[in-house]
Amino acid sequence: KIILRNMPLTKHYAFETPLVFFVSRSESLISASNPTGSSENELDYGFSVLTTELDRHKNTIKAIDDAYLVLDDTSCRNVFPFWCFVQVRKDRGSAIIRVYHPGGDSAAAFQGEVACKLVESIGHRTNQLLLLESLYKTKNASNLLIPETEVSTDGITSKHSDGSFSCPIQHRVPMLLNHRVAPNQAILALDSTVLQNFLVSNRRGIFAYKDESDNVFYMTLRHYKTPETEDGEHNPNIVELQVHGLTKPGPSITDQLARLLQKKLLLLPLDALSTVLKKNPYYQLLPADVAFLTQFQSAWKSLEQDIDAMSECSTKVYELPVQMQDPIMLLLMFRQNISGSTFIQHLHESTEDKSARSTDIMQKELNGCYKIQFLPKEFLFYFNSSPSQLDPNYQPLTTLTEKGRLFSRQAGSGIAIIHINLLRSNGEEVGQIHTGETGPAITNLHASKSDISLIDVTDEKTLGSGESFRISVKIINTTVDVDVLHKWVHLSLSQVLVAWNVERHLKWHKSNSTKRETPHCLNQEQQKMNSIEKSMPGLPALMDMLNIGVELPHPTIIKVCSDKMIRSTLLASTLLAHLSVVLCAIFNQKAISFPIDDVHIIRYTDYQKAIKVTMCSDNTKGNGVRVVSTKKKKNLKDKPTDNPEYFCVFGLGKRGEQRPHRVQASQLFFQDINAGRPASEESAFSQALMAIKKSNPSLFERGLAFVLTVSRRRRSLITFNV
Repeated sequence: KIILRNMPLTKHYAFETPLVFFVSRSESLISASNPTGSSENELDYGFSVLTTELDRHKNTIKAIDDAYLVLDDTSCRNVFPFWCFVQVRKDRGSAIIRVYHPGGDSAAAFQGEVACKLVESIGHRTNQLLLLESLYKTKNASNLLIPETEVSTDGITSKHSDGSFSCPIQHRVPMLLNHRVAPNQAILALDSTVLQNFLVSNRRGIFAYKDESDNVFYMTLRHYKTPETEDGEHNPNIVELQVHGLTKPGPSITDQLARLLQKKLLLLPLDALSTVLKKNPYYQLLPADVAFLTQFQSAWKSLEQDIDAMSECSTKVYELPVQMQDPIMLLLMFRQNISGSTFIQHLHESTEDKSARSTDIMQKELNGCYKIQFLPKEFLFYFNSSPSQLDPNYQPLTTLTEKGRLFSRQAGSGIAIIHINLLRSNGEEVGQIHTGETGPAITNLHASKSDISLIDVTDEKTLGSGESFRISVKIINTTVDVDVLHKWVHLSLSQVLVAWNVERHLKWHKSNSTKRETPHCLNQEQQKMNSIEKSMPGLPALMDMLNIGVELPHPTIIKVCSDKMIRSTLLASTLLAHLSVVLCAIFNQKAISFPIDDVHIIRYTDYQKAIKVTMCSDNTKGNGVRVVSTKKKKNLKDKPTDNPEYFCVFGLGKRGEQRPHRVQASQLFFQDINAGRPASEESAFSQALMAIKKSNPSLFERGLAFVLTVSRRRRSLITFNV
């Protein structure tokens, strides 16, 4: 302070540098010596920023409130070879530089020029800070900071104005692109999502951002090609985030924002693939596509920086009931059922080996069965949150139930790969396996839920040693909810397991009439079922299986009920009326005459137990219906004291000699078990199955059945594959 106070009394070098500050109101530089009323406050703020920068500079030390001692980089801080002060004169709008140098006027003048350049540099930085602050607050860029650009038709970019206060690039974030993402598409997506809130209104592709240290930056995205890289499955383009500013950006830009941008770029090819597969579910994925989906979770976890993030794949193992000894047919039904959901489809790869022949993987056994090589690739699926259209040539009706629709919403967006593999009970993968066996599925009077349900053995450490099979479900995830997908696959497997048991049950009883041994019963309901089993073998088990299917739910098992009380004398006419409606719909006819082959009616009373009857219209009767016992040919009349109950079943039991009515394939929900894959080209596995189907078409037939029950308290209809 003493030196500065006495310097005017000495011979020294002095000169004055005018100061100018950027004023956002006028969007221009205003001289601090000639302020206007509207800019005085902003000029005061400019002086404040200038003095702050002088305080921070490594070559200045504050002497008094408005004056700073200027140091020489080459000198020792303990001994000053000269005295140089910069005084900020707010009243004059300038900076006054005074230099005393023992070396004389020329040395003082030289040092004064150095100090003047320092003041100009700090003034330049001050205006850069003012421009950056204005940019962040107003989201409006000045030409002084960011010059306007325009792109001509030939793609050449030209600049206008000076951009004399533009800031250097302080940080770069290069980001690789997937081959399905074009550079302009990537930049547009980042502009309109992650960076949208930071967009500068009057500069296209410029974004203003303030980091955690309150430093302001402006950013832009540029793209370029990597050298010595050709276009193909790998994208040669790189999109780069360029961060301009006066300091190095903090982690909110270098880490957090960078990861957000990279995560968005990771989602773009996922969306592109989803769109492609929605339009064409049979699109053959390239190796790069499969690799991208397989490695997605690994890349996502690295961006999340969470070691506890979701694993790249999730596997569950289910054990099939012991009577399921033809899992090939089950998996074919599963493929058809799950593909009918429109969300889960067979996955096709461009690298698939098509040189194999059907004779290489299939051979016929002496007992009429077939041995076929199980190929897991045939049961490789993908989930796409954007559903495709149904393929009427593969499955004309959707298999999506209300529960499936709920799963489709809960699963979220994205794609997942689903691997289905067949294992033996000891955990070994199945190689060759028999198919075409036609034994009974359910041999007991009743079918319990455990008889036709999957058993989750994922967490079991000990492996089985029996003859049962296991199904492995491995899901490779991207962004969907894997637990929901597992529930969905489990539901579809459970649906086809019920359907397979019903189909096998119907086929067995059409060619066999063996009665099951009925156990000693303890209650009235069990006695009733035993009696019904003797009159109509297989009906109690069929009703059990259909009711289990309703609980799942099942796309082809529908149940409707009415609990309105009716008189006993109206039961027969009610049954015949309901039966006529159902059969007209099944046979696609306007009227039906009774009796009808394949329709079996059981009348049950506590007195007569279960007897098989026929029923037809008879206007001479009070209720318009004649009921005749099949065995004794005796007319029966429903009395209030009898409290009768009728069970009518279609599709179960031996076929009669005359079949005037035939069910058309178009009336069936599932017309047959589709041996081929849902695509135009056929694999060797599909060709082998088609050969089996041609040789033994009954193996691939789908049945139809319904059970109609009528009692005083309840009427119910449960249908299968209608």
